[in-house]
Amino acid sequence: MKASISLVLTLILAVGGAFGAQAADKLAVAILTFAPGHIDDAWHGWSLEEGVTNLVTDELVNRNKFIVVERNRIEQIQAEQRLGASGALEVETASQIGKMLGARLAVMGTITEWDMKQTAGIGISFLRVSGSQAKVTLTGRVVDTETGQILGSLSGSGSKTGAGISIDNFRGISFDAEQFRSSTLGQATMAAVKQFVDNLVEVIEKADLAVTSAAAAVTSEGVVLVVLPGDQIVINLGSKHGMKMNATVNIYSLMSIPGLKDPVRIPVGTAKVINVDPEASVAKIESKTQNIKQGDAVSVQ
Repeated sequence: MKASISLVLTLILAVGGAFGAQAADKLAVAILTFAPGHIDDAWHGWSLEEGVTNLVTDELVNRNKFIVVERNRIEQIQAEQRLGASGALEVETASQIGKMLGARLAVMGTITEWDMKQTAGIGISFLRVSGSQAKVTLTGRVVDTETGQILGSLSGSGSKTGAGISIDNFRGISFDAEQFRSSTLGQATMAAVKQFVDNLVEVIEKADLAVTSAAAAVTSEGVVLVVLPGDQIVINLGSKHGMKMNATVNIYSLMSIPGLKDPVRIPVGTAKVINVDPEASVAKIESKTQNIKQGDAVSVQ
């Protein structure tokens, strides 16, 4: 029986495609542009927000755990809608951007600390090499774009002491450049990014469980996918939707009536769930007033 059920479900769900099924298992996350905190004036005009946001996004993508919205899409939405143009984002704005991007979670980040102290140095060629002490701290919040609820807060920090390049010589250097990454500031930045993303993954995974559990608790309506011989039906509610063995479902035929926006549900029978798979279930029809057909609506009692 399980083999035949699996075959039927495979044929039905194949329409969605393998890629769609894989993507549906991952939570979509949007890393919004980081806001600057209390940063020394010497760093203004360095595009720190864009650089740090890209580093965090790349690090999260490399973990291959979630669907991460592309940076250019986020920047396009923010530019077109002028959302967050005034600086730090509000939770409501972050939720709005996330919804427009199709992301369930939005990450609001702040560059809380970005500091490099210099000691006396000497000039070598066009560079000025010196001793330096760098510290970078990033903070963030994860927002459920559907509810506007803050699901968790996190931070990441890194510090490094050693030889480094003077602040003036960082101008124009890309965050991806080896010259930056090998500097004390670059190493402190990458350490902060890694710790931030480590903590971000933990918060998102907890949020994913909460979102999935909430969805499962409220998903109680579906449709008949297939009518099988022996008064059995396959419905599109499975264990991931909260379906349980021996649950009773009501079955309705949908009738469109002129003047009404939604179709009227006509009760046509009941069925008892006898097998539950992750995506669908099989139920045995216990009563019916007319023939039950594919597309009929079902609801869990």
